[in-house]
Amino acid sequence: MRKFNFAVKFFIYMIYIAFRKLKYNIIKSKLNVRERENYVFDVVNNWSKAIIKYSGLNIEVIGKENLPNTTCLYVANHQSQLDIPLIMANIDEVAGAIAKKEVGSWPIVSSWMKEFDCVFIDRENTREGLKSILQGVENLKKGRSMLIFPEGTRSKSHKINEFKKGSMKLATKAKVPIVPITVDGAFKGLEGTPEDLKAKIIIHPCIKVDELTKEEESNLAQICEEIISSSIKQ
Repeated sequence: MRKFNFAVKFFIYMIYIAFRKLKYNIIKSKLNVRERENYVFDVVNNWSKAIIKYSGLNIEVIGKENLPNTTCLYVANHQSQLDIPLIMANIDEVAGAIAKKEVGSWPIVSSWMKEFDCVFIDRENTREGLKSILQGVENLKKGRSMLIFPEGTRSKSHKINEFKKGSMKLATKAKVPIVPITVDGAFKGLEGTPEDLKAKIIIHPCIKVDELTKEEESNLAQICEEIISSSIKQ
């Protein structure tokens, strides 16, 4: 029943989001860059907070003081479909997400995601996957922070799967800091019982990529995985 209620509320909110997109398309040419960014931030931030509210999750946020005042790569573990709104609601900016290519076919969602430079990646095609990573690098160089889940798929549990090394190229090629983020319990928003709807998001101190040794850079995926897993409930 809780999933049904979530689906109904989600559907209604997406209709509202669709109307906001129509309005944005009409006024976009009249807005300057900052006004466009503010409009998109307002839409994404409010959408994220609404989705978390509908899920029933009680969120504890730790480490917001670690958020940098510069372009960065957010690296997080991936527990559920709620991870993106959970993170977007708490980082105080709109970051472009590296998302699976299937999301690019979702009409309303993908149209908004393209507005803040999200990249849709084909994980089954190595060459196309590399192109997507390089597009993410260009976004970072232009000043758009990015968000990636190096596991590549949702765990739907407290378990963390191995982080893929290739995902770290976003930071090493763009020379931007990495902000590791632990998501703990987000899967309960759609799968948990009403008595167990608690989750945490832990924002860890930045990893300054330009200060790493070659060995540390080579092991960056493992370093991020260890930082993130160190704060997760087992």
